[in-house]
Amino acid sequence: MPQTLDLTLDDPVTVAELRLVTELIVVAAQDPGTLEPDVIDRVLGIERARRTFPEQRGSE
Repeated sequence: MPQTLDLTLDDPVTVAELRLVTELIVVAAQDPGTLEPDVIDRVLGIERARRTFPEQRGSE
C-alpha cells in the first residue's frame, strides 16, 4: 500500500509568510521589470512614512 505525504501546515506564522511570498511572486510575474520598493510595500500592506529632514517638517 503506498504511503501518502501529509503537507498540512499548522503554523499560522509560516502560512502567513508563505501567503506574502506567493503574492510577491504573482506580482513579479505580472511585471517583468524590477520590483520597486513601493510596489513591494503595497503588496505586503506596508505603509511607509514620508522621510523628511527636520528643517523640512514645518514647510509641508
